Amino acid sequence: MVNVPKIPELSVTNLLADVVRDAKLKKYLPDLIDSEGRIKTISRQFLFNIINSLKPEFFPQNIAGLMKSRKEDQAEKNKTFIEVKSHIYDLIMNS
Repeated sequence: MVNVPKIPELSVTNLLADVVRDAKLKKYLPDLIDSEGRIKTISRQFLFNIINSLKPEFFPQNIAGLMKSRKEDQAEKNKTFIEVKSHIYDLIMNS
């Protein structure tokens, strides 16, 4: 059993669109397209266990990439700069 943190990018809704097009994964899942062409819902745990069984690198790579991206975004938000006018900069450098 795989335990994936609840990350919006790795939601069942987001993954199902890709899973429906993946022939390897489709073989192990029930028919996910209803008679009207819409994607059906499926148990999160079941779907994630299938993905993890067939593509064990998928979740670790994606979670690491998402966490790195979030940290970089947060670091970018936390950056604060002080604007120093050129005459003040010259004064500081010459003192």
